[in-house]
Amino acid sequence: MGAGRLQFFGVSDVHMPRALPWGPFDSINGLRQCDGNFFEIELQSGDVFVIKAESWQFTGAQTP
Repeated sequence: MGAGRLQFFGVSDVHMPRALPWGPFDSINGLRQCDGNFFEIELQSGDVFVIKAESWQFTGAQTP
């Protein structure tokens, strides 16, 4: 999958650790919406960003 844009709207909280349990990263493993308005982004490093937002939008990705 190609590059895309991930946007969050109405953000009220962000948690972005940089523990790098699996080493450095250059990609995102996955994104999921959890209970309520919480969103998790798992990085290649093993870190998980947690964002509380009203909504999100992902655009621009190209499939090969």
